[in-house]
Amino acid sequence: MANRHTRGGIITAFAGIGLILLGLALKNAPVLTGIGLLVTSIGLGIFVADHWLPQPLSPQEIGGIVSTFAGIGLTLLGLYLTPVLAGVGLLVGAIGAGIFVAFHFFPSKK
Repeated sequence: MANRHTRGGIITAFAGIGLILLGLALKNAPVLTGIGLLVTSIGLGIFVADHWLPQPLSPQEIGGIVSTFAGIGLTLLGLYLTPVLAGVGLLVGAIGAGIFVAFHFFPSKK
């Protein structure tokens, strides 16, 4: 059963695919293609966090997963624009993975 954010993740991913295709069709729009990659990866992160992973996940775990996918998207955007942005994307992805691991394996005691 899909959760409440799954539909939004799919819509976001397809909007990003549309931006990628538009950027490729315009030939001189690498920024648009890179932003499409970023939006697609964030949409896939929302979809994976809500639909494929075992439930229930805490909001911090979901945030870590989405941050990891946003880091992947920033890295792809950096490959189109500048290596500095690719480095920032790797940093964001590593922080997101760390957040997910920290809250998944060491949950807060309530």
